[in-house]
Amino acid sequence: MTRKISYSQLNSFNKCKFAWKISYVDMWTMKETKSYLDLGSQVDDYLGIYYKNIQLTSAENCLKLIEQKVAAKYVDAANDPTLLDTLMRAHAITRRYILDYAPYEDAGLKFMEVQKYLEIPCRTKNGIDFILEGYIDLLVQEEKTGDLYIWDHKVTGAGKGPGKFWNPIQVLMDSQTPTYQAGLRAMGIPVAGIVINQLNAYKYKEEPPTEKIFMRHTTHRTQAELDNILRELSYAVDEMEHLRTTGVYRRSLSKDCDSCWYQEPCLLNMKGLSMEPLLEANYKKKEPKK
Repeated sequence: MTRKISYSQLNSFNKCKFAWKISYVDMWTMKETKSYLDLGSQVDDYLGIYYKNIQLTSAENCLKLIEQKVAAKYVDAANDPTLLDTLMRAHAITRRYILDYAPYEDAGLKFMEVQKYLEIPCRTKNGIDFILEGYIDLLVQEEKTGDLYIWDHKVTGAGKGPGKFWNPIQVLMDSQTPTYQAGLRAMGIPVAGIVINQLNAYKYKEEPPTEKIFMRHTTHRTQAELDNILRELSYAVDEMEHLRTTGVYRRSLSKDCDSCWYQEPCLLNMKGLSMEPLLEANYKKKEPKK
């Protein structure tokens, strides 16, 4: 069966081979994750509802659909102040985006695909076939030119400090969406560029101007750059398969280790102790992909 590789797996592999091994070779994951507390995920969910429906109905009706979703989640948030705050912030920033920003900035755009799942067939330099899988928030067409763009929603201001938009260099250094653009182009889908659609959800004491909470960056990558991205992807997958064969998984110890899900089992392994009891107690096996 052809192996499926997600961008999350590639990111994990590039950060630390040992953590990647626990997660993607041994297939351990956390028993409980709090993805429902992720402000960005909530905003993505609500924007997905908006863009799936806005070409069929009014913005007011889209907001009603979003509010129905929010109300259903409020039931689970009754005794969880953190979740309640996340839902309220996500709803507030999405509502303002829909009423004050999107009607003007989205003029002349056609929304072709919303929250589109991708399966892109690839082959490594060593001849290993694999499928690059992932999601894009939007595939958008400019009505005037016919050009296609991948959109990626980014939420800032989720923490304690004011949200800061990505600067142009950070946008250009991001590799996830260009990887999808490169793959789609290789399949014959002529994606012209990428739009980073940013929303600042920080809770200001006074309501800030629109330009302080919404911003879009558009980038156009050269074909040489996209080819290099696929080449690097190929090298990573070849290295993955090599490590599966050798069983040697090098750690990348750094200051980022304190946020790693697998910090405790890693420390036990470094001390020469078995990780298995801890993994069995605090983690669970991932469900095999169909």
